[in-house]
Amino acid sequence: MENGFDALLLVNGHDGNASFVDDTISTIGVAHPDHEILSLAYFDLATSFVDDIRESDIGGMAQGGEFEISLVLYL
Repeated sequence: MENGFDALLLVNGHDGNASFVDDTISTIGVAHPDHEILSLAYFDLATSFVDDIRESDIGGMAQGGEFEISLVLYL
């Protein structure tokens, strides 16, 4: 890429954007086959430990729930 980077990571902050982000990653990847083009949803980072730290019942981690509010309060 012209800016000197050899990799790009798009961080998705809303699950509803998943297909758009996937399409974007594919489009950029085709245009720049020699570069690493990746995406990540921030909430996927907690998948391995969310059940250990959650206090809410199933469904309480949804939009505007325990996970998002805790993250915003922390930040």
